[in-house]
Amino acid sequence: MIIFILISLFGMVSAICTDNDGGQNFRIRGSTTGIQDPITKEVITLTDSCFLGPDNKEYVQEYYCGEGDLKNLIISTSEVCSYGCEDGKCKVNSKTGNYKRKLISCDENQKGKYIELEYDDGSKEKLQDSCGHSSAGGAYGVNHYFCGFLANNAPSYWSSIKPCKCQEGVCIEENFILQETEVNEISLTEDEIKVTLSESPITIKEKFSVKGEIEIISEEISASTKEKITIQKDSLKLEDAELLLPNEIYDKSSEKENIEKISLEKKEIPEYKINSKKQGKFLAIIPVKLDSETKFDARNGNLINTKLQKPWWFIGTTE
Repeated sequence: MIIFILISLFGMVSAICTDNDGGQNFRIRGSTTGIQDPITKEVITLTDSCFLGPDNKEYVQEYYCGEGDLKNLIISTSEVCSYGCEDGKCKVNSKTGNYKRKLISCDENQKGKYIELEYDDGSKEKLQDSCGHSSAGGAYGVNHYFCGFLANNAPSYWSSIKPCKCQEGVCIEENFILQETEVNEISLTEDEIKVTLSESPITIKEKFSVKGEIEIISEEISASTKEKITIQKDSLKLEDAELLLPNEIYDKSSEKENIEKISLEKKEIPEYKINSKKQGKFLAIIPVKLDSETKFDARNGNLINTKLQKPWWFIGTTE
């Protein structure tokens, strides 16, 4: 009985966890002695260390003792070191005395393609949307950053994956579908994205300020649309209908020099609408320009109708 008690006491004493840096202390390199595996109950010593995370930021791997029923176990956690990690501890900033930057503001770019962060040490950071997978190799798409606030009203930011065909950090097939056609080049600016296709005369342009609308460009003639089109090499389709290209519709206009906009929309049939300025005369003397709207069947280019927008003084105006 006495031998059993001594052995038990020795086992309890040897299993007591100790941490010489006082717990979760990311500024000091410490060593923790205790049980890591509750099954084997082997007593080991682990020392805090540095490592480079998958986000290319430096982290410290911190070991400390558990609490309550876990007081004899070694617990592990990691913490990002804003100013780098060295010899098992985070470096501190000489200005703030902190090892981790504090976020003081988060601003979303109006075009929604990146966020700008500002920290208490005066540094700034720009996080650009990028292409990637969700956790554990899940859905592929745009990794989009956005700003928000924590429960204590402190600024913060998050990111989420929007599944889509992604290139250069943007979804390139939200408003169009590619069939047997590959992307040749993507040009991205603050205001727009331009997609050039291989073996196709068609180029797609999307302005970030106009959501859900794209420009279809062929031979430098563009037509805007909110319809979801399909591009198959040199052909343009809307649902099952094959359409003429914007330059082919442009050639059918009698007011080429005065065209302001060409647009494509689906009514009962797919239609190209050309808005232009038509020459006229007020009281048969004064030159004026009238707003003209001409519609063509987008499938064959047949004229549907032409309308003049009539101002209050239209009665005294001739073409």
